[in-house]
Formats: sequence, structure tokens, C-alpha cells
Amino acid sequence: MEIHFLTCLETWTINDFHYLMSRTSEEVIASLKDKIEPIFADLIAKTRYSGNPDQMILVAIKDTLKMEVWFKYNDRFMMVKTYPILAYSGKLGPKLLEGDKQIPEGIYRLEYLNPNSKFYLSAKINYPNDFDQFYATQEARLHPGSDIFIHGKEQSTGCIAIGDSAMEEVFYMIYVLGMNKVKVIITPHDFRKIPVPPKVHPDWVNDLYHQLSDEMQILKNHNL
Repeated sequence: MEIHFLTCLETWTINDFHYLMSRTSEEVIASLKDKIEPIFADLIAKTRYSGNPDQMILVAIKDTLKMEVWFKYNDRFMMVKTYPILAYSGKLGPKLLEGDKQIPEGIYRLEYLNPNSKFYLSAKINYPNDFDQFYATQEARLHPGSDIFIHGKEQSTGCIAIGDSAMEEVFYMIYVLGMNKVKVIITPHDFRKIPVPPKVHPDWVNDLYHQLSDEMQILKNHNL
């Protein structure tokens, strides 16, 4: 008999147990260092600054299926790389319920790195954040969902899949910089290029989109 463990990301069976806990983040970083460190150094060189950035911002844009990587030094920002998002589920709009297959929309931080993901490597986003949870409570949505990751491979349901090579780079940079120095923005549209729709229902989604627009304008206005 097979035992299945279900999350947003993965369905594990008893036959997968040999893979669980098989390596640490430190072991993954050591194995990737020779490959990824020169790539990281090249991205830093693009900024014309020296040393690691003060902050890294990952911007996932749902309608264009792109994830931008931004480095911040002091009050200056620079986009250093763009990865394609290789899998998409749901539609434009925020995640509301467990199992709705929606990718969340909002401003997030990271909770942990998973070196043993069945989707190669992954980083967990803190969905639902305080904003998500507040409005879920207001609307009596008892199960707004959980277990949202940025991960490798080319398939996903409600998460952000960027492929193995891209995830190696992102995993490495997150580890080196520290998760407290990483911000994740997930937006339905590129609000640097188009305005927030005048009427979005419910009202809290309109508030959310204006927050996302403000974040995107900061990147636009302070880009090197």
C-alpha cells in the first residue's frame, strides 16, 4: 500500500522516503559553489558596486510569466536577471482558498529553503502573510491555503516553477545573502507599464494592487 503526503508542491509516496532528509542546504551550496559563484559575481559586477547587495528582490509577474531579480545597494536598485516562469495555474487574481490552484499576489518574505524538494530545490514564501490572513478572517475563509514555493522543475500547481538551473542560482543567492535580505513581490501585471484597474472587487484587492504598484514604481524610479 502506498501512503501519500499532499502539499501544494509535492505528492510523496513511501518509495520517496529515501530522498527525504538526504542532504542539507550546506551540502547543496558546497556542490553548487564552483558553478554558481561566478554567475553571482557577474550579476554583482553589473551593478558597478562591490560586495553582496543589501537586499535582493524577486518580482514574479504573472501575466508575462517572468521573474525578475533585483539587487539593492543603499537606495539604488538594479535588475540583474530575468527568469521565465515555466508553469502557471489558476488565473490572474489573488489566492483565496486551499486548493484553488491560484498563485498568490502580494509582498512576501521567505520562511526557509528546502534542499530536498521533490521539485529539486525550493524556497517557501510566507503565504498567507498578515494582509492575506486579515482579509481571509474578514471573509470567513478558514483555509486560505499554504505551502507556496519558488521551485525547480517545469510543472506546478499554485507555486512558481522556474526550472532546475534557475533555481540553483536563486537558491544559492538566497542562502549566501540570507533569507532576511530577500523580498518577494508577486503581481498580476507589470504596474510600471500599466495602471491599476480603476475598479477591482473586492475593495481589498484594489488596495493590494495599489501596494504592488507602489513597490513596482520604486523599482522603476530608482533603477540604475
